[in-house]
Amino acid sequence: MLGAFLNELLDQELRRKLAAETKDIRNLILAHALADTCLIRPDLETTDPREDPLHIGNPDHDRYA
Repeated sequence: MLGAFLNELLDQELRRKLAAETKDIRNLILAHALADTCLIRPDLETTDPREDPLHIGNPDHDRYA
């Protein structure tokens, strides 16, 4: 009984610390998800997803051959 309580106490403390450390990124993700426009890379909103100007979709041996 005491062991379970202490484990729960440690678990909640870890959750509190992680929430504090990740607060800013969680808020950014939430704002981005709820925004009407793209907050991070507006240019990606109008880019054709089939385009790959940096050839990221190609393996390295194809890119530098």
